Amino acid sequence: MAARHSETAGTRDANRGQRTLSRRDLMKGTLAAGGGLALSSVALAGCSPSAAPAPEAPSDVPAKALFEGYNSLYTSDSVATGKDPIAPLEPPSSWDRSADIVVVGLGGGGLAASLRAAEEGASVIGIEKTNAWGGSSKWATTFAVPGGARCQNEAGVPFDYEGLVTAMASAAGMKADIPLIRRLLKEGPAFIDWMEDRGAEWEVEPVLGSGLCWRGATEDGFIAGAAMPVCDFTAEKAAAAGAEFLYGAEAIGLVKEGDRVVGVKISDSSGESFIQATQGVILTTGGMLNNRDMLAAYAPTVANRCKASMASTSDTGEGIRMGLGAGAQISGWDSYCAFDGGMNWAGWSHFLYGGDVQLVRQPWLGISSEGKRYPYYDDHAPRRYPQFPGLDPVRKSSALFNQAEILQTQPGACGHLFFDADYEKNAPVFGQTYCRKLITPDMANIDRMPEFVGPHDWKTGAKSAIEEGTIAQADTLEELAEKLSYDADILIKAVEDWNSICAAGVDDELEFPAEWLIPVKTPPFYGAAIGSYAISSNVGLRVDPDMAVVGTDGNVVPGLFAGGMTTGGANGESTFGTCYSPLGTVALAFTMGYIAAGSALAL
Repeated sequence: MAARHSETAGTRDANRGQRTLSRRDLMKGTLAAGGGLALSSVALAGCSPSAAPAPEAPSDVPAKALFEGYNSLYTSDSVATGKDPIAPLEPPSSWDRSADIVVVGLGGGGLAASLRAAEEGASVIGIEKTNAWGGSSKWATTFAVPGGARCQNEAGVPFDYEGLVTAMASAAGMKADIPLIRRLLKEGPAFIDWMEDRGAEWEVEPVLGSGLCWRGATEDGFIAGAAMPVCDFTAEKAAAAGAEFLYGAEAIGLVKEGDRVVGVKISDSSGESFIQATQGVILTTGGMLNNRDMLAAYAPTVANRCKASMASTSDTGEGIRMGLGAGAQISGWDSYCAFDGGMNWAGWSHFLYGGDVQLVRQPWLGISSEGKRYPYYDDHAPRRYPQFPGLDPVRKSSALFNQAEILQTQPGACGHLFFDADYEKNAPVFGQTYCRKLITPDMANIDRMPEFVGPHDWKTGAKSAIEEGTIAQADTLEELAEKLSYDADILIKAVEDWNSICAAGVDDELEFPAEWLIPVKTPPFYGAAIGSYAISSNVGLRVDPDMAVVGTDGNVVPGLFAGGMTTGGANGESTFGTCYSPLGTVALAFTMGYIAAGSALAL
């Protein structure tokens, strides 16, 4: 193991002027080099604060430092272009910095990798192109580990390892990477126990009744940013163990010496510099959801059948392109996770918890362009629709994935929703949970989501979408149809049929419960085209069960490891949004980073 770098965190490198952060800096939220923070969930997108939030008070970022006006926050189209591999560079004559492990991307996977490597005595430099840790993971929700952790065993959560392997393999079909699935199902609970040993406060997630979250993080059903405490805890522990985090520092190329990856070239406010990695580079840079060129090449169903992305605006695929340039294979072609709720916003990236999304994800009258109603999946869907495939055997949230599939298969890859002037009174009647739950100012943990990031009352976001025209408003159904480019005769007939069902109080067609039978009768009327809403791309670099990147020749690329959405294969191939995965997105990222660090150090 190479000698630890002698410079202390919080000082300036004499050669490059690269600012690093000590634990004290981290706790204060002090900035290193400049850069923007893109918040996501499963996901928040389209937000780039200019100051890093302190871990103990992430809502303290001043609103004026962000955006002038609500609309600019919700219509970001900051997407990257370019899909070609980024060729690796030759080693420099001398390195500007050196560490045993260089971690590129400080979302959940990068934080877990940094903590494990630093605790094992390795010198660690973590590189983050935004100005704060967390990435998409910080706004994620449940750690969907299907069982096996001590806290889950104590709570009586059943865990059948072989049964889960079979279920995941069956869901992915002949496309399943069985060795990878086995490793993730084994290491997921091991990672949870490892974190608990360091003081992480887990509880079985009460909203879904499965998976895990930080204790109290989803109290009262508010789940936005529930992973924040885990990210902050991991970052602080990593810094205390000696990891150095460089912010506003973008990796622009891997460095190879012969077949081996030996470092990274970065660009920051001081210019360009080279960082040597004596034992390994770990790529945890997120996915490609905000790179339309890469989506067209590697996930065309997203490009053609999804309405929007809820991933971090920093998920632009450069880490994947660098890995490809270093000789890696692609795995998980056309695989991604998606929820329902995407609309035709002005920009591709949009915030999941904006109020407008909560409104259109309720079970209003939903019809295709032909006027045919389509099913609505929630926690009770298997009872209503026994003829359709059941929920994911691991987690109830797959109802959201199933609804995305339903919307993608409608003509034009979207459905149409209609409701009337009483929507504010009627929306709470549906009683939806998880990320469909209507956000109100009195919810526990609401201050975890700053007001300038997401309104604390769902009605604010709904009204904004109506004012923008994303949700159309009209005094007559004919006028509403015209605004939505929808056939007026089809709409009028569908509303008449629906109102008749509501009057009868029984829905023989789709078996909506009686309380959902709310007529569309009081003007003004509202309507929206609604489609699937991409959470994450699950196509990326092929890795073996040790998270070593696999080259096109079938051998691992020496010195290169990857995790999280930078990789592909954990979900199989061509999943079309269903996201059958051995671990949920945020747990997948953390666990892969944890494994990668151990493998890079040959633990």
